[in-house]
Amino acid sequence: MQEICRPQRKGRNSAAEARRDIARPIRSAIRFRASNLREITESALMKHRSPTIRNPDGAYPICRCSGSRRPSLSSDRGFPFRSDEGVVVRQRRASSDHAENFDNARAHERMKPMTVKSTPILLVGSVPLRDEAEVFAEVAGILGERVAAIPDGETGARTNWINWQKSVMDQAPMIERRQHVDGYGAVQVDLYSEKKDHAGERAFPPLGYARAALASYATFRAMKEEGRIAPGTRFQVALPTPFAPMMSFIEPGSFHRVEPLYVAAMHRELDEILSAIPHEELAVQWDAALEFAVLEGVFPAPVTDFRSLVGRMVELGSWVPDAVAMGFHLCYGDANHKHFKDPDSTSLMVQVMNDLARRVVRTIDWFHLPVPIARDDDAYFKPLSVLKTSPDTQIYLGLAHVRDGREGALRRATSARKFIKGFGIATECGLGRRPSETIVPLLRMQVEIAEAIDGLDA
Repeated sequence: MQEICRPQRKGRNSAAEARRDIARPIRSAIRFRASNLREITESALMKHRSPTIRNPDGAYPICRCSGSRRPSLSSDRGFPFRSDEGVVVRQRRASSDHAENFDNARAHERMKPMTVKSTPILLVGSVPLRDEAEVFAEVAGILGERVAAIPDGETGARTNWINWQKSVMDQAPMIERRQHVDGYGAVQVDLYSEKKDHAGERAFPPLGYARAALASYATFRAMKEEGRIAPGTRFQVALPTPFAPMMSFIEPGSFHRVEPLYVAAMHRELDEILSAIPHEELAVQWDAALEFAVLEGVFPAPVTDFRSLVGRMVELGSWVPDAVAMGFHLCYGDANHKHFKDPDSTSLMVQVMNDLARRVVRTIDWFHLPVPIARDDDAYFKPLSVLKTSPDTQIYLGLAHVRDGREGALRRATSARKFIKGFGIATECGLGRRPSETIVPLLRMQVEIAEAIDGLDA
């Protein structure tokens, strides 16, 4: 581990003594798991570190360099950050900055599997069990340390992704229901429009995401304290990009005036979550589906250009503090277990990932992308060879399908490994549309697939 610059303490003869103090608890911790070892190491380092600079509200550590990305522990020459134009710049470190740089660097390990050679597993979001307690118990018990964060399953009213937001639309004072037009899955266009001559309140009521997250986190925290969830596991909150409900529920003539109001409401929801849940305990996933439907030319939309659509996702990434793990689920839908369009290849998703990696000024901890059941050919995966995401970004491939199980997943994984190494696995989308009795077997199937992929590298 790179030595961290720290002030001398009174009565200490040399930096060597300080290093011995640090090494002593590390040596005694060898018998523990890697997660315990990491915690003890950090505890020792905390005794000798410089004071941390914090935001005025004390919520999370910040670097003095605005917009900085996490420093690499392998380099002492300086750390990169991205300007607004996405240009990588080298910034020299001053010794007084080491403490806050180390705070950010600790997150380097946060979303990695705890066993280096283990294939990690991602749960995209919805898990249709009885309640969040059952979701946490089954996932933690079956997936164990292969899963870095556990969602609450989006049970109850939230099962069908954004459809529950129609009740929020009904309460918004500045819009009214006009007509109902069936679309793909949750997509129902031309439903709400602005009220004519409305001069009153122009804000959405609480969307409900924060209320649900805080209630579920209380259960998560209690189960973690009881030892039923592995130490280091984060609580995962999946949020739709605001573009999704706006595209689904707002008629085109009102879109540009109503969208900023919903964006502001979603920002308030996230801020409430961030103020209540410790950042080192939290992972946030943005679900991007309607963006791909528009980019693929499936749905007409008031916004169609690539830069504007991805720019909305860039803004969402800027809302999430660096100490919170964050990822993107790139979605092609799952209504009736069918995509709104089967992707021709991973090419468009790679373009989006590369653009986000270039423009988002914080680390993106993971991307998830679908793999259709029939695509075990090289052509589907070949664009991944030009992926330019950070080495810190975990890629999850949704190659687990119930219909062909372990055998089919291994075919797809074998093709993918020609173009990308070290990927994790997942299903293509959330599990909310599946019968509850199929969930536990599906979780076990993913472990079998992950173990088989481990064997490919053995």
